[in-house]
Amino acid sequence: MDVQFSEEVSVQKREEYEKRSGDFLLPSLVLNVVDQKGRYAEAYLSEGQFDIVTDRLTFAYEVSVGYEQPKVDILNTTSLLPNDYTIRDAWGRDANLSLPHYDSNKTLQSSKTILVNDDPTEVQSIKAIVDDGHYGSGHIIGFAVEFTHEVLTNGLPKLALAVKSLVLTIDTISLGTSLSTSYFFILYKNERSRSIPWDASANYVKDALEEISTISGSVCVSRSKSISSAEFGGYRWAIRFDDINDDLRGNIKTESAAVTKEHKAITLRSKLHLQDEPFTDWETADGDIAMCTYRYAMYVSGAGSKELIFIYNILPGDEALPLMIQTPDIIRFDGFDGGIFKYLGHDDRNLMESRYIAADLSWDGQIASNVFIDTKPPTIVNITVDSTCGVNKTHRAGDIILVHVIFDKPVVIFGDVRLQMRTVRPVGAFASFHGKLNRETVVFRYFVEEGHWSRDVDLKNTSESIYFIGDTGASIFHESTHPVSAADLNFGSFDVPSIRIEGRKPFIKDIYISNGEDGAAVYGKDDEFLVAVKMSCPVVVAKGPPVLIIDAGSGYKEANFTSGNNTSTLLFQYIVEIGDRSSEFLKVKMLCIASGCIDGSSNEGYIQQLSSRPSLNADLTLPEQNASITGTIEYLMRNVVSIDTMHAPKTFVRSIELWGDGGIVGVGEVIRIHVIFSDRVYCRGGLKLRLNTKSRAAYESGTGTKKLIFVLKTKLQDATKRLDWELNENSNTAFICETNSHSGSCSITNGKGEQVDLSLVDEDGQFRIPYPLSPEIEVSSTPPKIVSVHANPSHFGDCPSSMICEYTAGDIIVLNLKFDYEISIRGNPRIKVACYDGVNDYVYATFDSDLSNDTNAAFKYVVLPGHTTESLPLSYYYEEIDVLHNNDTSIKRKSTYPTVSANLLPPDPAFYPLKSETNILIVVDAIKVPSIRKLSFKNTTGIYSPGDRILLVVEFDKNVDVSGTPVLLLNVGRGKKGCAFYSSGSNTTELIFYYDVGLSHCTEKLEYDSKYSLVKSHNEQCTNGNGWIKRTSDTSIIDADLTLPTPGSRGSLSFDSSLLLDCSEPYISKIWSPESPGSFNAKQKVSILVQFSRSVVVHGSPMLLLETGTIDRWAVYKSKLNESTLEFEYVVRLGDKTDDLEYWTDEDLLRSSVPSFNLNGGSIMASSTNPVLEADIHINPSHGTLNGHNQPVHLNEGEAEFLGLKIGQRGNDYRLRFTFDQNPRVFQDETGVIMQQSCEYEVNGNEEDRNFDDGFGSAVALRNGLLAVSAPKKKVPKSEIQVVKVQSEASEKQLEVQIISTKVDLELSTRSIQTFSTFANRDEEIRGTFSLAYEDPNTGYLFSSEIFFTADAEAQFMKEQLNEKLPILNNVEVNRLANSQCNCKNGWTWEVTFLDASLGIGPLITNGTTLEGRGAGITKSEVVSPTNMLHGFFTLLNPFTFTSSRNISFAATAQEMKYIIEQDLAVTIQSIQAGNLDPRDIPELGRRWKITFLSHIGPYGEDANVPNLIANGTFLNGAKSKVWTYVEIEGKSPLQGSLAFSFRGSNYSSFIPFDASGEIIKQTLE
Repeated sequence: MDVQFSEEVSVQKREEYEKRSGDFLLPSLVLNVVDQKGRYAEAYLSEGQFDIVTDRLTFAYEVSVGYEQPKVDILNTTSLLPNDYTIRDAWGRDANLSLPHYDSNKTLQSSKTILVNDDPTEVQSIKAIVDDGHYGSGHIIGFAVEFTHEVLTNGLPKLALAVKSLVLTIDTISLGTSLSTSYFFILYKNERSRSIPWDASANYVKDALEEISTISGSVCVSRSKSISSAEFGGYRWAIRFDDINDDLRGNIKTESAAVTKEHKAITLRSKLHLQDEPFTDWETADGDIAMCTYRYAMYVSGAGSKELIFIYNILPGDEALPLMIQTPDIIRFDGFDGGIFKYLGHDDRNLMESRYIAADLSWDGQIASNVFIDTKPPTIVNITVDSTCGVNKTHRAGDIILVHVIFDKPVVIFGDVRLQMRTVRPVGAFASFHGKLNRETVVFRYFVEEGHWSRDVDLKNTSESIYFIGDTGASIFHESTHPVSAADLNFGSFDVPSIRIEGRKPFIKDIYISNGEDGAAVYGKDDEFLVAVKMSCPVVVAKGPPVLIIDAGSGYKEANFTSGNNTSTLLFQYIVEIGDRSSEFLKVKMLCIASGCIDGSSNEGYIQQLSSRPSLNADLTLPEQNASITGTIEYLMRNVVSIDTMHAPKTFVRSIELWGDGGIVGVGEVIRIHVIFSDRVYCRGGLKLRLNTKSRAAYESGTGTKKLIFVLKTKLQDATKRLDWELNENSNTAFICETNSHSGSCSITNGKGEQVDLSLVDEDGQFRIPYPLSPEIEVSSTPPKIVSVHANPSHFGDCPSSMICEYTAGDIIVLNLKFDYEISIRGNPRIKVACYDGVNDYVYATFDSDLSNDTNAAFKYVVLPGHTTESLPLSYYYEEIDVLHNNDTSIKRKSTYPTVSANLLPPDPAFYPLKSETNILIVVDAIKVPSIRKLSFKNTTGIYSPGDRILLVVEFDKNVDVSGTPVLLLNVGRGKKGCAFYSSGSNTTELIFYYDVGLSHCTEKLEYDSKYSLVKSHNEQCTNGNGWIKRTSDTSIIDADLTLPTPGSRGSLSFDSSLLLDCSEPYISKIWSPESPGSFNAKQKVSILVQFSRSVVVHGSPMLLLETGTIDRWAVYKSKLNESTLEFEYVVRLGDKTDDLEYWTDEDLLRSSVPSFNLNGGSIMASSTNPVLEADIHINPSHGTLNGHNQPVHLNEGEAEFLGLKIGQRGNDYRLRFTFDQNPRVFQDETGVIMQQSCEYEVNGNEEDRNFDDGFGSAVALRNGLLAVSAPKKKVPKSEIQVVKVQSEASEKQLEVQIISTKVDLELSTRSIQTFSTFANRDEEIRGTFSLAYEDPNTGYLFSSEIFFTADAEAQFMKEQLNEKLPILNNVEVNRLANSQCNCKNGWTWEVTFLDASLGIGPLITNGTTLEGRGAGITKSEVVSPTNMLHGFFTLLNPFTFTSSRNISFAATAQEMKYIIEQDLAVTIQSIQAGNLDPRDIPELGRRWKITFLSHIGPYGEDANVPNLIANGTFLNGAKSKVWTYVEIEGKSPLQGSLAFSFRGSNYSSFIPFDASGEIIKQTLE
């Protein structure tokens, strides 16, 4: 119970008891809880609350026996008793201990209602923690006994169950004739126990049994006097196994002792009983008192709660139908100290004490569930069959039979269990275990295989139908937690469904005519009859279809399948043809699965046994009749059939048709023509068909059928607009039947041997067959020609405009030549492409069959390094495709036998420029190397801190591909390098790098380290892998130039933006209160502000400890007022007192305030996107003030010395901070100061021992600001000590590096302007056209042909044409103005601005001969504004000697620069690196000299710190030209030279070495 006070209080022993020993009565709360004697309970002050300051006291009440109260509360308002203690506030005043009134909302009852009583806990319910159902041996059943109150247990509680156990009794019937014969053995699983005497105790029998190795667990034994042998004093024993692996059923027996003839052995009777209580006549002599019949669930958990958990392990032989609890005493204990008690809140006391309340364990209810215990083995109660073809049907090969074996109890399967399929042949067939349909049903799966058969499968012939494979413990058990009860696998008397199996191949049983009796009808030509094929079982017909080969008197012919699928009778139809004859039995040659089997061209087909999964092919062997005709077994149908075709009409031609589709074919194509007859015909000799071509179609095949096939192999002379047959001269047929020595005599007859009527027109000249020949087909000899050429690059390439794209090494460009007819290409033709490869002006694109089709020939050109079209669009040579370089190469019109050569001359590229299908021109340049244009930041200009991520962009002038992780090495200040890692941008011109600001990265301007800072391969510092940056192509080959712009120059990171890295730790710069001055009382809040040197982020709840008098208080973090100021809040408490609120300081010998700032598990860090830099929360010792020379000190470099500083209070860890006074203040430093002494402590003296004139305790100003450091006239004078320190920052020599650089405005300096105008006579209108051309002023080479423009050409059009046709001009802008100097009409002046004329551009060549109008003409192109690039010279000044150099050329070499500086400025140089700044590599666009100096001669000799040279660019010319110098590395050298002293303004002493000894310095000063 918590008592809340209005102010903080403390509890202390009364002063008068301080020296008293013994127990003290703690402060207490009197409660309204009363016992039977009227005594009130008290809650006492908890431990750990003495001598501390708090506004909350906690009291504890331990509930005891005999107390009751429905609503616990304080007794009255005076219930708080201090007893032997005092409760006082911060001012030492006794606190007001009056408690809130009972009707207020501040009492115990208003908090929560608590009931106290000592009623015993009772059993409320018992439930089984399993589902309703039957359970067997090995199952574990849990029970939950729920009480009305939390309980504790003592001893081993067990829940008494009404379960019958299997008990074996061994009763003595009679003893042996002597003691030596009155012993016996017990055998379990054929293993014998040791000998057991006739009067063995229960423990003896128990030990004898548990020694048997086949018994796994413990054994319960009880012994009683035998009723049967009472006169002999015999005994009987009750035995129960208590382990799930031991079973009394059928496994145990007794064996009497062996005796001789004259002796008689002991006689015993063994019997199994199912008991849940002892026999009424059982009087236990020893062992289990209940005859081993009681079963219990044992306690496992739940003490301290309302629910106790018990578990019961079902043993073999147990039975409960249903499971019940033995009442009324449901819970029992082993021993006398067991019990269950009401839990009163503590479980570490003696549970037998009277103060604990025993539970009421009586119970007259039962388990709230239907649970049955039955350990009899599972038995089979039924078998059902489920199959793919249904029950009680014949199952054939491919069918699946599922046999469901149903048990009376849930079962579980172990190992490989199978079901024997008895009576199935061959012997040994079985169904394998397939799964369980439910807990009681086991499913076996039998797959009918080829060869298996049975008229009725016997599943229950013997008990061995279900058997187990292997010796791995496979079996079927009663399902339980630990399965141990094996199932009884004997089949019962139930009926098993009939299962018939037929897995043998179907075969032909009979073949007969199915319509009409023998001789009932005579069949003539075109009559039909059906032939039935009777199979041994139903079959399925697939694909094919099948045919029946019969001989109807005119040879073997096919009867076509009509019906009978999925039955056992297949019907075939036969149509009588001319030549057939029969008056007896028809002959059957064979049954074929598909047509064509006579001549061996049969297609795929199947006749298989019908099943759910047909797979067994039928045996199509004909039934045996032993009839042999011409050595072949044939089958004679059992019907007599009459067939007569002697009076059939004459055979004639029904039609002539073209095979295939119509259209146009090329010469060389093979054309087939089908001639259809009314009957089967037989052709012999050289039969031909006359056509309207030079060539005739020759007979190819078809004899013995109704269709003859003729073939025409076309030749050049066979070209015709429409192919057709034509009559022979003076004939009514187109057939030519010629007899010759090669083919013999020619004839075409029908089945009767009669000549076929070949006439195609009747006597009146009318066509007897369809005419003309169809479908329509043209035989053409026109050669194919190329109708278009397109270039298809594999990607878009580098496209500076929408009209042109550039490709480089590794790119693949496919030239697609489209023909007007289909073509056939053999060999490897190639086409010559206009591209310079370094030797020739052409390269070859080679044929690619994979990319070609019938009308398109694809030629692939792979761009290699060095290839270029020299800024002109890619084109091909206007000449034929090269097929002559290889004899096996040709391009011809497509046909079966290509004959007509194609016209291989492509369209003239002068009129049809080579473009892509999207109308883009292609330029090849595999010479240019991608270079870097500029670098920039994606982040905005500003200050960044450790943890921030900065994105950088490296822009190339060409698309580049990236592999691996290149890095950009950054100069992040203090001689450190940062790593910017490649992130994205491959296959573009812009690569994105990311850089995470590190903890120690500080610089005013973030820049990369040098122009070689872009690293593509492994860098140890950045731990990146190897990679590359190459120009983008299909297979990137050309490495990019990774040289960066010089740091600080145009294009560098810092040129256009400035990112500052600030790694300075935020520190506390100010602590104050906005409410000062002020006076505060208890419970008022004081705001305290803590300002940091820079913006911070706060996590958690930091605290600031304040000096507040007797008790120091914490000010707790409240919020952020702004980015760098935190607000803390201090709540004034009673007793707090201070005249000047200050943070806390440890006032020991070494004063420190550092512990006053407590992060309290949180953090304060410098603001960033991912804060990592922790703030320095150091606070100087309180009351410290800094006086003296603390104003800013102005200097360029070196050390600043602050004189006369004074700290006004001692302290162990003052910190003085120095900052570089610019905004932002990136550079800062600090030093620690320990103030252990001060003047008031160090002026030593003694009032009792002093000289008469000592000025002890005073200080005298002697001169100006000089103060005495010891007491005046002190009898113990103090010596003054001064320290002289000489030092150098360098331990080894560091050479100075300075940069001299020239600069010019690249855009303005490289621009050049030319103008030209058209003119004519006064008032004359200028019409027509003019042309422009460009000639290299150095070589006279004319670029491109003339470009023509109309007289009033628009500026935009002229710009586009010049940029497209003359890319060498490097991009131009055009402006058009009216020609004000001409009084003509339509006269114009064009102003052409060349944006990059840095490499020199001559005048355009104008030609106005095609202008129209009197006096019309055009002026020459005049340069009106030339380039204004760098030229002239500059000088250098040595500020140390004030000497100036001679004039230095803007293009000076490194050697020239070195000579001038050493000769003119007296500074020695180690080396100079000179280079041009712009990728165009000319000094006119800027040049840089990097100079590494050795030394110069200073006032004290040779000095590595060379003066900063000053550049004068007065005579340097060019657009915004400039020259400047800066120091890249400051020169340093180890300490050397000499020094001299001056004392109080005296002259300097002589110079002494920098490392002079103390003696030398002493002599010098004296």
